Amino acid sequence: MAEVKQYIQTLLNAKGITISANRQVLFEEFVKAAECEEAVNTIVQKQNQIMEKWKIKNRIADIIAQQVVIPNATIGKAYEAKIDFQKLNLNDLIFEKFEGLEEIGLNFNPVNDTIEGTPTKSGDVKIKLLFKIEGQSENSPTNEKLISLVVNPDPKSLWKDIPSDKSDLFWKEDDISKAEKLGEKNIVVSSKRGRSHKNVGSFRDDDFAYKHFEKTGWSVVAVSDGAGNYSLSRKGSQIACSSVVEYFETSSDVEKSKEFEAKLNDYNTTKDDTILNELEILAKKKFIQSNSLCS
Repeated sequence: MAEVKQYIQTLLNAKGITISANRQVLFEEFVKAAECEEAVNTIVQKQNQIMEKWKIKNRIADIIAQQVVIPNATIGKAYEAKIDFQKLNLNDLIFEKFEGLEEIGLNFNPVNDTIEGTPTKSGDVKIKLLFKIEGQSENSPTNEKLISLVVNPDPKSLWKDIPSDKSDLFWKEDDISKAEKLGEKNIVVSSKRGRSHKNVGSFRDDDFAYKHFEKTGWSVVAVSDGAGNYSLSRKGSQIACSSVVEYFETSSDVEKSKEFEAKLNDYNTTKDDTILNELEILAKKKFIQSNSLCS
C-alpha cells in the first residue's frame, strides 16, 4: 500500500498537483481504493516490460556492433578456429547458428564451438551469425550479425606461366635439361626459366655450355647468369658460354695444358704452397686469355 501511495503522490507532484492538509484524509481514502492499486500495479508492470524490452534491444545492438575477429584461412588448407563465446562476453546467447560456411567448404562444430573444414573459395567472406539472447521468447525472430572471414588464395595460383614469344629475336627454349656422358664422367645440367619470368612471359636469361676434349682428357663446363635488366641478356649469356667452349676448342696450347695438369697432380701429392702459387698464376693467365677472346 505504501508503494501505491508513494507512486500516486509522485505522479500528482509531477503534474503540479499538491495535496493540501485538509485533503490528506481524502487522499488516504483515494489510494486505498482497489482500482488505484490495480492501476498502479498495471502501470509498473508495463514500465518494467518496456525497460526489459529496451535492455534486450540494446544488448542485441551491442552484439551486432561488437567486433569479432577470427584467424584468416587459406584455400585448400585444413582450417580450425575456436569461437570463444565466454571471452567474447556472449554468455547470454541462448541460440546460435552460422550461415554461409557450407558455401566455402566449412562448418560450425557446436560441440567444440569451432569453425572447421577446408576452404574451397577465397575472398573476404561474410558469415552470418544468427542468434537469440536471454529474455527473448522462443517465437521471436533471430538476430543477425555479420562476421568477416578472410580466405587467402593459394600463393601458387597467383603466378602465371606465360610462354615466351617464339617469334622474338634470339628466342630460346623456356626450360632445357640435358644428361649425357662427358669423358669418363656423366653430366646433368638444366636451365629453367624463373617464376617471375614465367609470370610476365619473358625469356630464360641463363645459359650453359660444355664439351669434353679427347686430346687432353679435360672437360670444360660454362654457366652464365643472365643480366635481367638488359632485354637481350638471354643472348649475352649464350654467347658467353659458347665463347668459353670455343676458346678451348681453338686453343692449340696443349703443352701448357699438360703443364697445368702435371702441376695440379704434383700439388695433390705434395700440398706444396709454391706449386699452388704457380697453379694460380697459370690459371689466371688462362682466364685472361679466354676473357679477352670473349670480349
